Amino acid sequence: MVILRAVDWVLDHAVGLSALALGVLVIVGVAVAAIRGIVLYRVARRAQRRVGEYVAVLSAEAERAQTAMARVTQEQADLAREVESLRARLALAQILARHAGRAVAVLRAPMRYLGR
Repeated sequence: MVILRAVDWVLDHAVGLSALALGVLVIVGVAVAAIRGIVLYRVARRAQRRVGEYVAVLSAEAERAQTAMARVTQEQADLAREVESLRARLALAQILARHAGRAVAVLRAPMRYLGR
């Protein structure tokens, strides 16, 4: 009859026992979720550090590449200026050569008339 009293007590307090069981299950579920959340936070933080290192390396490489591109652009501009300078010098040399050729022709003109 002791068993019947226990069963009667459970049947009499079914709502309270259900609430208690639900509370225990909710607390256990929240505890498991909190523990998994902490583990997830630690994994994410570790991954973030690792990604941060890669980002730092990539940023340094990008900075080096940008510096190299600036240097190449500067060298290109220098080359363009040098080519323009050479073109101007070539034009001047062509003018001088033309005038020198005419001067030589003028200086040789009397020799044509003298027969030499």
